[in-house]
Amino acid sequence: MNKYIVMVSSMLISFFCLTQAGQARCISGDCETGFGTYVFPSGNKYIGHYRNGLQDGKGSFYWTNGDVYTGQWRRDHASGIGTYKYANGDRYVGEWKFDMKDGHGIMYWSEGGKYDGEWKRDKRNGYGINIYPSGDIYRGEWKDDLRHGSGLYIWKNGRRYEGKWAYGNINE
Repeated sequence: MNKYIVMVSSMLISFFCLTQAGQARCISGDCETGFGTYVFPSGNKYIGHYRNGLQDGKGSFYWTNGDVYTGQWRRDHASGIGTYKYANGDRYVGEWKFDMKDGHGIMYWSEGGKYDGEWKRDKRNGYGINIYPSGDIYRGEWKDDLRHGSGLYIWKNGRRYEGKWAYGNINE
C-alpha cells in the first residue's frame, strides 16, 4: 500500500511541476499596462513596457537559444529602432517593422562582414554598402538580398567592376 501511495504521489508531483513549467505568466511588475517581466511556455522572456497587455514601448526579448532583441515595440512586434544580438555573434542595429529589419540598419556578421544600408522585409533592398569577410566591397543597389541595379564591386586585389547587376550577377 505504501508503495502505491508513493508512486501516485510522485506522479501527481511530476504532473504538477510539468504543468506549472509550461504556463505563460507575468513573474513581476505590471504586464497589463506598465513595466513587467513575462515568461512564455517556451522559456522565452520579455522584460519591458506593456500597453493593454501587449509589448509596447521599450523592452528586451530573450530567446532560449541565446538571441536577444532590445529596442522599441509596438503591439507585440519589434517596431522602431532596436538591436538584435544573435547567439552566433551576429548583430543588427537599426530600424524594425513587424519583427523584420525594415528601413536603415547595419548588420555585423560574426565572421567579419558588415552591411550598412536599406532593408525591406528582412532583406537588403535599396542602396547599401557590403564589406565581405574577404575584404571585397560592394557599393550599390540591392533587391531581395541580391546585388541588383547599379553598383561598384571592388575586389581585395584591386580589380573593379562598375555597372549593372541583375539578381546577384554582373549584367553587361
